[in-house]
Amino acid sequence: MRENLLPENFECRQQDMALAFIDELYERGPLIGALIAPAGCGKTHVLRRYQSECERRHSARLERRRVIAWEDAVRRFRAAGFRTANDATWFKSRWPSTENARISEVELDERIHEHREEGEPLPTGILNKPPLEDRPCPTPVVMTPSQSTTASAMIKLAARAVLKLTGSVWCCEDARHRLLVHLRRHPETLLIMDEAQRLDARLLNVSREFYDDGGVSLLLVGTEDLEAKLMQRGAESLLSRVAIRERIDPLDSEQVHDLLTGWDERLIRRIYAHTGGYFRRILKLVNLADQIREANDESKITEEILTEAALMIPDLLPDTSRMRGAVATKTASPGRGRPPGRAAVAEAPPAARQAAG
Repeated sequence: MRENLLPENFECRQQDMALAFIDELYERGPLIGALIAPAGCGKTHVLRRYQSECERRHSARLERRRVIAWEDAVRRFRAAGFRTANDATWFKSRWPSTENARISEVELDERIHEHREEGEPLPTGILNKPPLEDRPCPTPVVMTPSQSTTASAMIKLAARAVLKLTGSVWCCEDARHRLLVHLRRHPETLLIMDEAQRLDARLLNVSREFYDDGGVSLLLVGTEDLEAKLMQRGAESLLSRVAIRERIDPLDSEQVHDLLTGWDERLIRRIYAHTGGYFRRILKLVNLADQIREANDESKITEEILTEAALMIPDLLPDTSRMRGAVATKTASPGRGRPPGRAAVAEAPPAARQAAG
């Protein structure tokens, strides 16, 4: 029986802010935006979650116009400047989270105004966002270029993704013409270029055509290398068109604690020490620990199971959260004669001995 696994629909502040950023890009669009995050912070997970939420939002609009999903109302509430725990408690007391919950946009705007009058004035820089126009739900299209993608291959990749083509694609000019015609007729399309740091300055300028000639918003998603690519010679025209940017950082210890609600405190501290707050590492560690738990027919994940899982993942950090005067050395598998699930610990030499060599 699973007692302490990572929930499927968890709340993570960084990812919620990234989703709100994508919404803002579409609402204010057409614009070009950049979403920057180190590798392993969950960019791809954010895009998948956004696609699934857009599908649910579209069905909600068909059920009743001017009604939004509960998750979107939470992000609208946070975007209005209410981001503390007390604000979240106040919001959830008005609208309990239920499956497929729907909230009226008019009622949401009234509650935001009511809470703003009750609380302290907003800090400078927080704008009073007007109610959203009744725009169609965005249709996100995610494209992932490879390291060897050429200009013609990227145009065909976009045409295949947007037009839902199968099999061979026409010549480059024909694909470009049909793609741009479709984008002009469907301004609700939101093009998302994942792993955009793989593109050089010339290919980044090719992607600019989707915004200039197609009239739709374009989101560039990549690591810190994307910022360097935008600063290169030849990409100045695209850099000048990037209107808004957002950055995702690894989770801190408090956010990991909120993510793993219901877990044992010692396990949370060790997970944070092993992963450094990187979302991908947390998923790897938790999923592998659950597989070991299931193979051993245990009811919950223990410290021994977590340590054994950490030893099998090479890119995790050594756990030094509970060690004083000791250095943990982690290998891919336990050494011979050592029980599984126990890390090798070597005493650290005194400082005087280190100074003497």
